[in-house]
Amino acid sequence: MAAVTDEGALLETFLRMDELTRSELQSLGRSASAEVIERIRLRLRASEQRYHSLFNSIDEGFCVIEMEFDPDDRPTDFKFLETNPAFENQSGLHAVAGKRIRQLAPNLEAHWFETYGHVALTGESIRFINESQVLDGRWFDVYAFRLEPPESRRVAVLFKDITERRRLEQQTQEQAKSLADLNSRKDQFLAVLSHEVRNPLASIRYAADLLRLHGSQEPPIVEAQQVIDRQVSQLASLFDDLLDVTRISTGVIRLHKESVDLRAIVNRAADSVKPMAHEKGQSLLEVLPARPVRLEGDAARLEQVVVNLLINSCKYTKRGGTINVTLRQEDGEAVVSVRDNGLGIPADFLPRIFDLFTQVDQSLARTQGGLGIGLALVRSLVTLHGGRVDVQSVLGEGSEFVVRLPVVATARDSKPRAAEIVEAPVRALRVLIVDDDPDVARSFGKLLRTAGYDIQVEVDATIALQVATKFAPDVVLLDVGMPIVDGLQLAQWLRREPALKDVLLVALTGYGQDSDRQRTKAAGFDHHLVKPVRFAEIEKILATAPTRQC
Repeated sequence: MAAVTDEGALLETFLRMDELTRSELQSLGRSASAEVIERIRLRLRASEQRYHSLFNSIDEGFCVIEMEFDPDDRPTDFKFLETNPAFENQSGLHAVAGKRIRQLAPNLEAHWFETYGHVALTGESIRFINESQVLDGRWFDVYAFRLEPPESRRVAVLFKDITERRRLEQQTQEQAKSLADLNSRKDQFLAVLSHEVRNPLASIRYAADLLRLHGSQEPPIVEAQQVIDRQVSQLASLFDDLLDVTRISTGVIRLHKESVDLRAIVNRAADSVKPMAHEKGQSLLEVLPARPVRLEGDAARLEQVVVNLLINSCKYTKRGGTINVTLRQEDGEAVVSVRDNGLGIPADFLPRIFDLFTQVDQSLARTQGGLGIGLALVRSLVTLHGGRVDVQSVLGEGSEFVVRLPVVATARDSKPRAAEIVEAPVRALRVLIVDDDPDVARSFGKLLRTAGYDIQVEVDATIALQVATKFAPDVVLLDVGMPIVDGLQLAQWLRREPALKDVLLVALTGYGQDSDRQRTKAAGFDHHLVKPVRFAEIEKILATAPTRQC
């Protein structure tokens, strides 16, 4: 596009020089000597030669037209005075010299006359892109300027047929829209898939917790319960990672920052991974400072960072190996190191280790499992916290991942969150469970009843409000994605009931994106838990519910 403007400006310069030379020659008349007149004629001839050389050599179409107007200065037609060799190829018009456009294209669009007429009357040069359906639907990139003298009504037009480029641009836009639609459907599919899979996972976890609460100490039953719990957690984690991929690619991961103690976060992360390390016969060792290491961050996301690094080390460390996680503070930064004596990473693989869907184990056996998402999440979350993560590794000797995060200069004590205060209920809490999946509702109900809570289970959301007014629950555990009446509507109804407006509402759902949490909050929920939920987490929330007087 720039070429049209640049060459147009050059042509305009030559033409104006040509006009000036002609004017100079005319003004001299017979008063000038033959020598002066001949010198000016030579200049004029040289200018014309330069102009025609450029005129004939450029790839763009070029023409000089003479505008015609009615008595009210409205443009009615224009005549072609001159064209260059590229004109026919660029315009699709042939043998136009001396002809008017109305002869060649009687129905040519009005905007062409209006635009060129304006240039002829005002002397304002113009650059534009427009289409002519009459000229076979061609698109043109045009630069037009007036020629002197003004009363000649002559306009020079430099143009290029850009129809193919416009077609490609339109095709690219359509492909981009199609990809965006496909990406949106993919995100929706993942969210629905996550929701549909979390319901059966929740039933499995509740059944495993129920086995544990019944107190059987037989080794096969205990081992089976532990295997179920670990595998349910692994499956839930995989779906969380899949959804986080979308959040990373679209930049919608949001942090809920507060003053946190990174020492406690590292300790919790290590505790959650120790069962996996123990199963593989590995030693997971912690070296933590004696004093808190405070920073502004999202506790859940920071724990996710450390857990992902520890799980990665467990995967690539052989049985009997050692994994060390250390925390220290230096130069205004909190430094978390996860080091193992495992398989290590090939040197040529290190630059790509934090890329999405990248895995060291690319064999068909896929012995280490995983989706190649964990380390990409680590880098993204660390970056969002203003930190950085690096890796050092020697093939066959192990790897070390080092996370550096800025610490706060003056830490403020963070208030304990309500969900972290665990107290035994004064009396049996009344808990209403509403979930349209019978397996989830009943297994969860049995689990809570075994734990000593007064339980009412309802699988039909349309009558849950009536049940709630009669049962007078202290807590309502409510699924969101239900047919006919969803959990959001039911929550709003419950809040409008005077006797239930202060009930503790907990969303227990398979949907866990930020937008889902915002919707449940707007509907009046106090908590948003994503299935499958550990029973200990539910008990923490139940412990905060005020009991009613009998």
